[in-house]
Amino acid sequence: MIKRILLISIAFFLFYGPSSWAENKGSIIRPGNFFKVSAYVDTLTVTTVTPNWTYPKAGIKILTPGYTVAHINPTNNGYYLFSVSDTVPAKLTLLGPPGTVSAQLCLNGVGKGSSCELQTITVTKQKYAYVASGFNQIVYKCQVNSDGTLSRCEPAHSPGVPSWIPESIAFATVNGIQYAYVASWPNGVVYQCTLNSEGSFDTCNALTPTGTFYSYAAGITFATINGIQYAYVSDDVANVYQCTLNNDGTFNTCTPTPTASTLGWIPVSTTFATIGGTQYAYVASDNGNLYQCSLNFGGLTNGTFNTCTIITPASGSPNWLPKSVTFATFGANAYAYVSDDNGDVFRCSLNSDGTFNQCSETPGAGVLDWSPRTVAFETFGGTQYAYVADYGTATSLFGDIYQCTLSAEGKFTSCVPTPVFGVVPWVNLWWVAFN
Repeated sequence: MIKRILLISIAFFLFYGPSSWAENKGSIIRPGNFFKVSAYVDTLTVTTVTPNWTYPKAGIKILTPGYTVAHINPTNNGYYLFSVSDTVPAKLTLLGPPGTVSAQLCLNGVGKGSSCELQTITVTKQKYAYVASGFNQIVYKCQVNSDGTLSRCEPAHSPGVPSWIPESIAFATVNGIQYAYVASWPNGVVYQCTLNSEGSFDTCNALTPTGTFYSYAAGITFATINGIQYAYVSDDVANVYQCTLNNDGTFNTCTPTPTASTLGWIPVSTTFATIGGTQYAYVASDNGNLYQCSLNFGGLTNGTFNTCTIITPASGSPNWLPKSVTFATFGANAYAYVSDDNGDVFRCSLNSDGTFNQCSETPGAGVLDWSPRTVAFETFGGTQYAYVADYGTATSLFGDIYQCTLSAEGKFTSCVPTPVFGVVPWVNLWWVAFN
């Protein structure tokens, strides 16, 4: 009996120190790891490594100036107290700007704790998904959770301002300031929007470049060619327009590229990718073709399109209606993902010259009742996902954003709508972009 009491006393001493009710004047950093800490944006998830034991007054002291813990008042010695165990985590929210934060965590935050450790924590900016619904005339802003699901979807701008029909969204940083750009079809306008600290659109203005410019605006993207940044607008009629930029991110002059096109294409989106050390433009066209364009003109790499040829895969050549193409690398291999308005996403392996080798449907032909418009790849909580904007079909009617898990080879393994119940009325989704 005495031996048992002695063992309990020793354990109590090790875990809480000799005076658990006293102020912690100087904690000792004892070698060892006592906590598991993971961070997503500004939220810490804390557990302990000790099995089957709850620490009711564990503490964290923030050592980096400018940061505090939300909803908890610190003790006189600067510790924020919380209860934690190996199975019941503590959720702590840090208040402060994105950056690297040093913190000291102790199993006992009120006594002379010896079981303490230092942690370096990275606070990041909250990421949002931006979804274009032309039918609703709204760009939605959705919060992304640590598991990659979307929630809290709401208009990114004030209702009715601007009066647009958004079809695609791009983000670009010009002279250190980031802007959102929204292509509005069919009124042929590209809007430039400033962003506030919460990621919502502040002021959106219609761009009025000089020269012969787009009459429709289906797609907007940006690329840096030879150190110069350009905007490219796909006009859904007969041209892709290359636009030079002013210092404030507005468009200066826009001209068709190629300058005299006899391709007979109907460009809806343009994507840039570097394959085998060479940068190419890929144009999805409403005539049922996908084009690869070189960027040399007159011996100069100045961002204008030179030769544009129809891509015909070596095998699995599909009867598709491409709306966009996205590129992603898995392992050492790059793949193209083609959003087919006929109801599939095609995953295509690439040749060294950027042409397509083998294409096949993912997750499989006709597996989902969807009409994909674009695919985006993002990593959340250490896991990479694909996101597919679904326009909706004759049977499903309303569109969805699908979150797809991925195999090691980049194949879609499972695709489910997110948010699960969508946004009412979440109709005819044309684009998804993350920022």
